[in-house]
Amino acid sequence: MASSAPSWESDDTIVFTPTSGASIWRVSASGGALTAVTTLTENETSHRWPQLLPGGRTLLFSALTASVNDPQAYVQSLETGQRRPVIKGAGARYLPTGHLVAVQAGALMAVPFDPVRLETTGTPVAVLSGVMQVRRLRNATVTNLVPQVTFSSTGTLAYIPVNPRPRQNALIWVDRTGREQPTGASGGDYFQPRVSPDGRRVAVTVLEGGGDHNDVWLYDLTRETWSRFTSEGDNAFPLWAPDGRKLTYVSNKAGPDNIYRKPLDGSGPEERLAASDRPNYPFSWSADGVLAFVSIFPRAVQDIWVLRPDQAGKPAPFLETPFGEGAPAFSPDGRWLAYVSNESGRNEIHVRPFPGPGEKVTISAEGGNEPVWSRNGRELFYRSGDAMMAVDIVTSPVFAAGKPRRLFEGNYETTTALWPNYSVAPDGQRFVMVKRIDREPAPAQINVVLNWFDELKRLAPSSRRE
Repeated sequence: MASSAPSWESDDTIVFTPTSGASIWRVSASGGALTAVTTLTENETSHRWPQLLPGGRTLLFSALTASVNDPQAYVQSLETGQRRPVIKGAGARYLPTGHLVAVQAGALMAVPFDPVRLETTGTPVAVLSGVMQVRRLRNATVTNLVPQVTFSSTGTLAYIPVNPRPRQNALIWVDRTGREQPTGASGGDYFQPRVSPDGRRVAVTVLEGGGDHNDVWLYDLTRETWSRFTSEGDNAFPLWAPDGRKLTYVSNKAGPDNIYRKPLDGSGPEERLAASDRPNYPFSWSADGVLAFVSIFPRAVQDIWVLRPDQAGKPAPFLETPFGEGAPAFSPDGRWLAYVSNESGRNEIHVRPFPGPGEKVTISAEGGNEPVWSRNGRELFYRSGDAMMAVDIVTSPVFAAGKPRRLFEGNYETTTALWPNYSVAPDGQRFVMVKRIDREPAPAQINVVLNWFDELKRLAPSSRRE
C-alpha cells in the first residue's frame, strides 16, 4: 500500500490523494474534471487509502493528524458528506469477508463490519503480527505508517515481515572532493546532524529502541563521546544558537510537535517557544535572534514563519503560499533567507531578502533540497539527488548568485526533501554526512498465506445475532 494509494473502482472511477498533505479526490478513468470527495478538518493533515465500499455510495479512508502514528479510519457517505469513525490504524481496507482491517504498530487488526448499516459488529482483534510499515523520521516522531500488506479477492494474504535488525548509520566527514573520513560515531540510527558553531560537537537526532523513540544527543568530535540532551517525549530537529550556548529542538512531550530551547550547561530552565496547538519545526536562527521555522497547520501545507525577540512569543508568517515551502536558512548576516519551494512543480532553492520586501532569486537549476549557508555567507550549499551542490553568493552592492556546481556525489542518507540531513564545518571545507553502514542487512522476503479469509473469519467473528 502506498502512502496515498489510488483505488480504481468497479465503475471506472479513480479515487486518490494527489499529494501528501491533501484530501481525497475522484476522477473518471477516461479523464475529465477532478472532484473533491473529502475535506480536511482543522486538525487533519491528510486523507489516505481511499476505497469505495460495495454499492459505490460510501467511501472508506484514513485521516492523519499531527499524531501520524495513530490514523483514524472513517466511512463517509458520498451523498451527504457525513462520516463516522470505524477503526484505528493505517491502510484501512474492507474485505469480501465483511471485515475492516488496519495496521496498528505492526499488528493487523480486524473487526466485522456491516456495509449497509455502516457500523462495526464486533470488537477489533489482532489477526497478524509483525507486519512491516515503511519507516521514516517524520517531524519529531518516527513514523511507522505505510503497511506492507495486501489481499486478493479470493483470500490470499501477502505481507512483508518486520526487519528484526536495527538500522545502523555513521556520521562521516566528507571533504569538497568527496573524500571520506570517519568521525568515530557509528553503529546508531542517526538523523539531522548539526555541527556546533565552534566545530567541536555535533547535535544529532538518534532513533532508539528499534525506531520506537528518538532523542537529541551531543557527540564530542575530539573525545568521541556521547551525552544525552533530551529524554521526555520524542525529540528531534536540533538547532544551535548562534553563540553555541543553547540548543533548540522539537518535542511532542506536551502534545503537538512544538519548539523548545534550553542551555547546554543547565544554567536556566527549558523554554517553550511559540507555543501552539499545531506542529512547528525550527530551522534557523539569525545572528540577531530571529527564529525561522516551518508551520504545517492549518492548511496542511508547509509555510515559513518567524519569531522575533520582541514578539513575546507571538510569531508572524513570512511566506504563505498555496505551495509547500520549507528548510528556511538565514544567511550569516541575517539579510537573506534561503528556502525550498515546490511552486514550479518540483523542489527548487530560492533566496529572498529578509525581512523583505523584494523579489526572490532562484538558486538551483535542476531541482534542489536542503539548503545550508557557509559560515562566511559566500556560498550556499544544497543537495540535488545524490550530489552536493554549491553556489557562489555575492550580496553587495546587490545580491547575485553564481552557477550551481557539483562538489561531490554519494549515497548518503536523507530524511525528507525539506529537512537538511547534513551539516557544514565552520571553515566550509568539510561536511558531516549520514551514511548507512549495515553490513549484513536482513534478507527481504514476502510471506504469502493461502486461504487466509477462513482464518480471518475464525479469529474475528461477528457478535451480531441475525
